[in-house]
Amino acid sequence: MKSEFIEKAWPCHIPERSLDDPLLLFSFTEIIGKIKNEDAWKKGDRNAITLLKNPCMRIVLIALKNAAEINFHYSGNLASVQTLEGAVNFQTANDTSLLKKGGLLTLHEQVEHTLTALVESVILLTIVVCPANPT
Repeated sequence: MKSEFIEKAWPCHIPERSLDDPLLLFSFTEIIGKIKNEDAWKKGDRNAITLLKNPCMRIVLIALKNAAEINFHYSGNLASVQTLEGAVNFQTANDTSLLKKGGLLTLHEQVEHTLTALVESVILLTIVVCPANPT
């Protein structure tokens, strides 16, 4: 059965989809179902889809299997991580934080960090790209 929502509002199933329209609308439930049905998820420990990408901001939905680890090194940008499903450990040089479903953390530039899924999890990563010389 085709999803009415995806057909009308979620352009992610179109390979040439725009990542920066004036208005983008997404259903996390449907996107998560789709990325967990792809080969990258079935064969690996994660899968992701970029929802928005423009010169100022990137938003990426990432599904992680239990124990999957992402070593971000230095982001170089402001970022936030929101846990939509499951739970993840977020570790910096000075701190380890448990981020459960519904949790949100923010992170400044140049902070080395690693994220590890404690169970199958889904996170929403938002990266803000600041101009080199703010006015």
